[in-house]
Amino acid sequence: MFSVSTLLRRIATVCVSASLFAFVALAGTAHAGEFDGVTIKFAKAPHGADEIALMEEWLAPFKAATGMEIEHIVIPWGELEALYSANFAGSDVYDVTYQTSTHLNLFGSRGTFSDLHGRFNAADYASERSLFPDNIVNPSYYGDELYGIPAVIGTIVMYVNLDMLDAAGLSIPTNNEELMATAKAVQNPPEVWGFNSPSTVKDYGWYWFYNMIHNYGGDMVSDDMESATFDSPAVRNALQFAVDLRCNDKVQPPLGQYDREAALSLFKAGKLAMMVEEPS
Repeated sequence: MFSVSTLLRRIATVCVSASLFAFVALAGTAHAGEFDGVTIKFAKAPHGADEIALMEEWLAPFKAATGMEIEHIVIPWGELEALYSANFAGSDVYDVTYQTSTHLNLFGSRGTFSDLHGRFNAADYASERSLFPDNIVNPSYYGDELYGIPAVIGTIVMYVNLDMLDAAGLSIPTNNEELMATAKAVQNPPEVWGFNSPSTVKDYGWYWFYNMIHNYGGDMVSDDMESATFDSPAVRNALQFAVDLRCNDKVQPPLGQYDREAALSLFKAGKLAMMVEEPS
């Protein structure tokens, strides 16, 4: 049986935030044509196949108001860190990028990003600033410097294949014990699985596990933000349940067998009963 203590020692040095944000250059009110001939290089990992068309629509008012052009560069999620690192080290750096807050330390501490605190909290930006709750903005600070403005907040849900549960005469589970029992009852591995949650580094496994920590009443840092709480009973219990799902009760596919896209395809094919994902 896998033990929690062994795994805890491997992840105890990691402390990240799950909020998402965009880095932007805030300026005063622009006049039409004031920035004619200026092109902004905007880099972002995609959240959908139609994002380029949607961004063109969403940014059209900005382009019309300023006269700027925007070059939209798509950064593949799997190459995000490497491509950004290479770009930021060069001479033709992206002007605006979409980042996850996991990169505050990596890039922010290198002086890569502009401090937006003064502009974001300026009097002439007060009406816009009032739309951002402090608890959403604060994760974008690194020390006293604000490196980004919130753009997206992720929501985690569990999808359930009702046809599979109905065929087995089961109801949607309402707690972890029922989830484990339901997953065992409907699965037939290795073709059909009871449950899946993204777990690899590539699929930002920490992000999905953070939700489980909250379900057990825990957190990754103390309320005063002074110490890590990976070794707390709540986090240990959450991690033990995650270990049980995959390694002891084996209702989840082996680590790395399916990435997020493959797991989604498995669910659509009726070969995965329950799946943790973001709505889209």
